[in-house]
Amino acid sequence: MIPPQPPQPVSRPMYRRSPFSPQFSGQSPFRQSGVSRGLLAAALLLLGSHLSASEPADPPTEDAVPKQSPSFDERADRVDALLEIASLKQALAEAEHAVRAWPDDPRTHALRAKVHLAAGDYAAGAADMKEAIARHPEDVGKDYQPADCGLHQGPLAPEELQHGREQLAKMLRDRPAMARYLREGDPLWTFAVRRFGGEALGEPIDWDPQPPTDAPAEHVAPHRGRRGRIRVTLLDPRWQREHPQWAFERLWSLAIFELHNMAVVPVFNEVRRQAAAGAISKREYVEGIFTAEHQAIERTRGFYAYIFLPYAAEHPQGKLETDPDHWFGSWWVDPAEVFGQFADRTEYPWRPYARMYDWHRVPVLRRQERYDEAIRLLRAMLGEEQYAHERPEVHYWLGICQLDAGDARAAIESLSEAIRLEPDHAGAYELRADAHQALGEADKAAADWRRAGQLGE
Repeated sequence: MIPPQPPQPVSRPMYRRSPFSPQFSGQSPFRQSGVSRGLLAAALLLLGSHLSASEPADPPTEDAVPKQSPSFDERADRVDALLEIASLKQALAEAEHAVRAWPDDPRTHALRAKVHLAAGDYAAGAADMKEAIARHPEDVGKDYQPADCGLHQGPLAPEELQHGREQLAKMLRDRPAMARYLREGDPLWTFAVRRFGGEALGEPIDWDPQPPTDAPAEHVAPHRGRRGRIRVTLLDPRWQREHPQWAFERLWSLAIFELHNMAVVPVFNEVRRQAAAGAISKREYVEGIFTAEHQAIERTRGFYAYIFLPYAAEHPQGKLETDPDHWFGSWWVDPAEVFGQFADRTEYPWRPYARMYDWHRVPVLRRQERYDEAIRLLRAMLGEEQYAHERPEVHYWLGICQLDAGDARAAIESLSEAIRLEPDHAGAYELRADAHQALGEADKAAADWRRAGQLGE
């Protein structure tokens, strides 16, 4: 899934800010907070006086930067403000100074790329983004090639390519903004066809039109005979009409991220196996998933630098607008170093992965006949307000474990609550019938079995 918000740093990290707060609405941080151009100009004057007063006469070096010299964040804030008022020459000067001050920091090259792209210089922007990737330690997006980012061995068969074309057609039908600037055979089209066809996972995957639940995009691994699949958010129709190029890029960046994420499914599966076995803690599980998912982040950014930017620059309908923050252009982290800074357990990556850990554990505890532990865990899960939509299933599993533990009356209460919350839950009716039967309540059992049969038809 897409990470929506990095934490605030406790020390100087390898990222600046989240690439995901402005892009949800398509607005800059200044527009989101209602800052007018007049107030923004006044803020720039104040910031400018601070910078000019504290800058040395010559470009600083690692050893020469004075203590009061502007930090990278201050310079980047100034660049953003200058871009907001279309002061491109000044923005580029600020970005150039940042590159000279911190030449080995990938963030400075990404910052300058942002300015070049805003000015329409896509060649320079792509070059700077590639340089940022090259300077980011062990970044798998370096020298990006789509064929190197999947699990499929050898060429795709004709039927696999046909499956890819069919899934792409469904995605374009369900998210028409993605079709507006797309042509058959162009790099986006080819990438999607091949990834759906099996290049990502080593087996075909599907498009799922259902909107994601916990993020702007999600993938679901293959399970019990059902193919893996990806989901991408729905955008506001009015926004899509008013900003068609933004919508096109936004949705494609999400799809490409999840199509890359599919290649990491074997790693996810191993972490999940360890969680189900109780071999790792919840924290280790969440960190393991977060670290694995970071490979897809880096590959998506590589796709942007090596594939999307040349495509957008030479598009037959004219140069397409672009925002590197759609493609993790402000996200430069070492997962091992940054994970501990995610303190809010209601946000990414704890949400949704901590909850997934609990769901992995419940069936295992039941199989091991550790019913009291399973029931305690399920009751704790009911208290997590952000997962209120899962309450019918939690009550259902409570009923399962309570009935297994020999408490049919408690099971009936839990299953009745599951039915109240989800009246068409056939499994809850069927299990409640078993509980009634265990108590000798034959008429009630028959009624529940009858209703379960009707719902199952």
